[in-house]
Order: sequence, then structure tokens, then C-alpha cells
Amino acid sequence: RDVSNSDGSNSVPGPKMSTGPPASCKAAPIDVTPSLAPAVVRAAAAAAAATPATVLLVQYPPKLVARDDDDLDALRDDVQGDMQSVLERVDKSGRGVCVQASTLGSLEALLEFLRTEKIPVSAIAIGPVHRKDVMRASVMLESGKPEYAVIMAFDVRVEPDARALADKLGVQIFTNDIIYQLTLAFEKYMQKVRDDARRDAAPVAVFPAVLKVLPDFVFNAKDPIVIGVEVEEGTLRLQTPICVPSRDMLTLGRVTSIEKDHKARETAAAGEHVAIKIAPQSLDESTKAYGRHFGANDTLVSHVTRRSLDALKANFGDELSKDDIKLLFKLKQVCGVDKIG
Repeated sequence: RDVSNSDGSNSVPGPKMSTGPPASCKAAPIDVTPSLAPAVVRAAAAAAAATPATVLLVQYPPKLVARDDDDLDALRDDVQGDMQSVLERVDKSGRGVCVQASTLGSLEALLEFLRTEKIPVSAIAIGPVHRKDVMRASVMLESGKPEYAVIMAFDVRVEPDARALADKLGVQIFTNDIIYQLTLAFEKYMQKVRDDARRDAAPVAVFPAVLKVLPDFVFNAKDPIVIGVEVEEGTLRLQTPICVPSRDMLTLGRVTSIEKDHKARETAAAGEHVAIKIAPQSLDESTKAYGRHFGANDTLVSHVTRRSLDALKANFGDELSKDDIKLLFKLKQVCGVDKIG
């Protein structure tokens, strides 16, 4: 059968998908009343309406223009199937980036890339980027997910007023007519977002460690405390806050130096014997001394809090081993944190 192209021509035999409107009806809303809309277009609109919980913009749904002898039910099923596969990629929570493309096929390719990268999608569109698209993406700025205030636009025009609004609000718009280049730019952006988040979270995130004091290696009793320890569990890292659970959660300060065989280290693994410096972070901690406020029989541990656990999980989860996670649950109870999340 012959199927008309979007410009009204019939030069290509066989079914053909059209994903853009004729030049004469740019951005015009699709009328889906029974008297005016083809059945297959009504099917596409119905597929979109089936997901009211999602933010969805499909300005120009794919159309199959049927001739009298075509099977309308089969064409309707084709459109509904294509639309449903796309709609299923939209995160029902409304959280994620916005994706716009010139065709349904390129839209599906972008959605597949984002799925493999585990990036949620909050809205999809076929057609140019308008101010309303920028406003929709800006919702992520208000919802505490600024990294998702993004529009990925493949092979579509960005209206000048939309670009100006995006610059004003802080919405990122990535455009390209090559999918690889578009996804590469987005990957670089997300890597910077992750790196910035890790940098900001580093002073707060606390990795788990349990330390045993080596009483024969006490070099300075207080301000700063310089002692030898054995790392019994976990991994000790620079800037780890240290507390003494057996002394009413006495806090001593942060580890500012780790040495082994007179060489500076950034970490010390379980089983290692190292010398550490614990620098006080407050006037109260500066008064705490080995031999007076704690001794060789007291175990020292990383001081974990609800805030430190959240920061660790959100930004450094890929660095946690199964043993680390078990130790975190243990320290959560020791330090009186209600839950690890």
C-alpha cells in the first residue's frame, strides 16, 4: 500500500512514519475529535493520555496516513505500540532530564542511552525547544535535583527566547545533530556534576574504621594526639573523625596524618599498624588526652552520623565493599544512628 509523506506526497511506496508536521501547521495542537482526526492519530493521543502521572510533551506524534483499503486496526496497533515503548521510559516520579528529538527513532535512541546510564527521564518531546520546555526542566532546580535541570535536544531548533530563559534560570540545554556527540557532551556534564558533588561531600562523608590503640607507641598525649594504632576493621582515611564509644561517645578530632615506616599515607587498610595524628576540631576536643580521658583498652572508631551516612551513600557508594557496608551498620548502632537509609 502507499502511504502519504508528511508533506502530502505519495512518492514512496509502503508504510512510512512521519514525525513532523507540514510547514503550514508548525506547533499547532493536534485535533483528536472523531470528526477531524485520523483514527491512528487518535490512537497516539490516547497512548499519551494513558499516563497522566508523567510529564509528557509530544507535539507531533508519529502518524500513519491510511488509504481506504488499509487495515486501520493494524496501523493503530503500530502507533500505540511505538508510543507505549517510549512512554514506558518516562520516570513516573517526575524526576529526571527532559529529552527532545526530531523523530521518534532518535528519541528512542536517546532514551536507550539514558536507560543504560541509569539517568531518569521526566519528559519527552518531538519538536523544537520552547520556553515551556525550559520551565518544565527548571522544576528540577526547585526539587533539589539541579543536575537534572537539563534538556537533551537532538536535531531540533532551540527558540531564542527559550535559550535566554534557560541561561537565566540555570537550565542546561545540550544540542547536536549527531547523537554520539550529544551523549558525549552530556556524559562530560554528568561527570563534572559527580566530581563536584564528591568534592563538596568529602568533608562530611565518613568511611568506617575500627582502631586498636598500641600503648607502646604513644608519641603525644593531646593536642594533637599522636599514637600508634592497628586498623582492626575497615579502612582508615585522612580526615576521618574519631570517637570513643566506651567513653560516652567522646570525640577526639580528625585524623590529619597517617604514617607507616616514616612514609605519609592517605589510607590504612585492615591489619596495618600505623602512626596517626588526631587534631582537635573544637576547644573541648583540644583538652582530651590519652591516659586521662581514654586508654589502651578503649576502641576508637569512625564517628558516623545520619548526615555522614547519607553523604557517603549518595556520593561514594561505588567505593564501599560488602564488608564496609556491614561495618557501617555496626557503627550505626554503636554511634546511636537510628537508620542507615
